[in-house]
Amino acid sequence: MKNLSSLLERFKNIRDPKKDREELAKIISVVLNFDILESNISLTKSEIKVKVSPTVRSQIFVNKEKIKEEIRKGMPKFSNFEIR
Repeated sequence: MKNLSSLLERFKNIRDPKKDREELAKIISVVLNFDILESNISLTKSEIKVKVSPTVRSQIFVNKEKIKEEIRKGMPKFSNFEIR
């Protein structure tokens, strides 16, 4: 029989989505010099959706590649994603 800890091993790598949103908000805020609340960010497997005003959204799209680069450096889990 398998040990209980070996059965639960796969759950150790599951990350908290709230922490992911906090880290993403911090990275985007640093790049844009504008505070983004973690409650305005939603995550799916391949998308990061940011709910902000149109002016901030345009700044996100202008700096999209820089934001993606910083996210890849700070959060290797997000290697293939799209910002919307």
